[in-house]
Amino acid sequence: MNATDFVNSYFDAWNQKDSQAIANHLAENGVYADIPIHQNMSRDELIAHLDELFEHEANVYELTGEVLAGEDTIAFQYKVYPKNTDKSKPAPAIWHGAEFVTLRDGVAIEIADYYEQDGQQAPPSPVASATG
Repeated sequence: MNATDFVNSYFDAWNQKDSQAIANHLAENGVYADIPIHQNMSRDELIAHLDELFEHEANVYELTGEVLAGEDTIAFQYKVYPKNTDKSKPAPAIWHGAEFVTLRDGVAIEIADYYEQDGQQAPPSPVASATG
């Protein structure tokens, strides 16, 4: 599977709210790193987290820009916005982020997810608090 196919399949799984299909992109011993909240999740922890998340959200996940690919890496940017928004209400928050994926044998051994929601300040950097 090439990098673009990997990313398209990954976004399809997110848009179908299919936690198992998302996790199938991650190796059995892979790690999903949610950088803004400083949380690393195993494949099984990711599935449980997404099952809970998908009970409460109805978002659309969309690639923005190009998929960048190296020998064993993929990087891409995305945005997330609510599905079926009511035009009479204020514009909903849009998430923007980037993921960096390290591959082995066609599956991710690590996915590092960086994002910030519009209008919200990113969490403080652990590096800044360690040096300040």
